[in-house]
Amino acid sequence: MLLFLSTAVCGQNQQALKVDALGWVFQEYGLTYERCISNALSVQIGGGFHAGNQTMEAIPSPLSLPQFLVQESTLSGFFGLVEMRWYVQGQAGKGLYVAAAGQRSNREYVAADGALLLTKKSVGASAILGFQAVKGKLLLDVFAGTKTMNDDREGEYRESYALFPHSGWQLRCGLNMGLAR
Repeated sequence: MLLFLSTAVCGQNQQALKVDALGWVFQEYGLTYERCISNALSVQIGGGFHAGNQTMEAIPSPLSLPQFLVQESTLSGFFGLVEMRWYVQGQAGKGLYVAAAGQRSNREYVAADGALLLTKKSVGASAILGFQAVKGKLLLDVFAGTKTMNDDREGEYRESYALFPHSGWQLRCGLNMGLAR
């Protein structure tokens, strides 16, 4: 019933399907779906997978040997998010927006010899500011903000990220491209 009523209220750009054009930078490949629920609000859900190669650093310990401080690994895993957007100009799906989101991520890092270096499960929340432009059926969505993540990790290694801490406050940004209807 709610979906039927939201279609009547939202007008012509009530839904969109998007991919993150910058996902490859963060080794995240996913798809998101946005649907308006009123004139100024929309809900976005998304998910995807992590894949790539990652340099890992040993967590310092008295037994760490220099030749094992850095390891190359293969990353695999999945992520999902749910986001609520409020469009400032009152036209859901277009223009300036603020959003709040929750997300979940699972990752595994495996060395070339098959050894599991790290298993990481993360849960977090974020607040972002963004702008979404729609021209015909094409859509461009640019956003930036902050997120906080709580990591549950098992392993003696951690990711070698220069820009992002391993747990706590992090940067969230993206460039989505897609189709609107």
